[in-house]
Amino acid sequence: MLFLSLSVSMQPATAGSATVSKQVMCKGIDKSQSNWQPIGVTDTFSTSDEIIYTFIELSNVNPPIDIKYVWVAPHEIETGGNSYTTLTSNPVKISNSGSTQAYGSLTMTDLPVGAWKVQVYGDDTLLSTAQFKLQPSVNLVSKSFSPNENEPVYAGDTVTATYELQNTGKSILKAVSFTVVTPLPQGVSVVEATPPKDIAPGATEEFVLKTKFDKEGTYKLAIQLYINEEPIIESPLEVQVSPTPFPWTLAILGIIAVVVIALVIVLVRRRRAPTLPTMTPTTYAPSRPTTVLQTTKYCASCGSPIPQDAIHCTKCGARQG
Repeated sequence: MLFLSLSVSMQPATAGSATVSKQVMCKGIDKSQSNWQPIGVTDTFSTSDEIIYTFIELSNVNPPIDIKYVWVAPHEIETGGNSYTTLTSNPVKISNSGSTQAYGSLTMTDLPVGAWKVQVYGDDTLLSTAQFKLQPSVNLVSKSFSPNENEPVYAGDTVTATYELQNTGKSILKAVSFTVVTPLPQGVSVVEATPPKDIAPGATEEFVLKTKFDKEGTYKLAIQLYINEEPIIESPLEVQVSPTPFPWTLAILGIIAVVVIALVIVLVRRRRAPTLPTMTPTTYAPSRPTTVLQTTKYCASCGSPIPQDAIHCTKCGARQG
């Protein structure tokens, strides 16, 4: 958090002018006594405050003199379709000589956060300047990480940080964003970040920041919240990245898949194979030789044996009886 010390610059009184002997920033003015007193003197304000005051004590007043306050903003202020960097109050005429007190005020309506200053002019002559810091009033509704803090992060993983931010102040917050503070360590890269956006009073917006870690190791990073291009809050983030483990689960699933495919192929092939008819074996018994009984007779002429039914002798040719 940056605190700006209150600085007051003074100029000696001249004819028709005055000297600012004291200028402070505060949250109120106690006018219950003749000598007014500043309440809640500070150089740091919040967008949840109602009004910002600057209190001055004038001395060596040579009236008449017109006092006016010029509020210089750190960024442009959009009002009624126009943009301004300064807000000027109506002049207040000081008619008493000697010493007196006065104050200027600024209502908290869509004022940009950052380093402001308020200048006091007397008859268009710069008499004094005070600086102050305007900080946003915000509430970090939630913060989550994926993988969460109890889960390991491996080389090649992306860590996703999700933030929900609520505007609890009275001014719109411009260009709100979360980012990783650079330079980034080697092997670390931001792959996605929600672009800057405005948050209306009372509204809540979500911001996503994705950071990839290519190598194992311990990384110490910082997440920065920006509003109106002003660094607001810085939060440390330490990530322990482990080596990429062997994918046992994928390997087992691959083996199971191969076995299932092999079984399917076998079943399909069995269904497609033709079914052969069942053959009954036939037993063949060897045939027995047929015995031919021949009756012989003898030739009546030469006496040689000849078949029983022979008409002539197969040897001499004699006709048989």
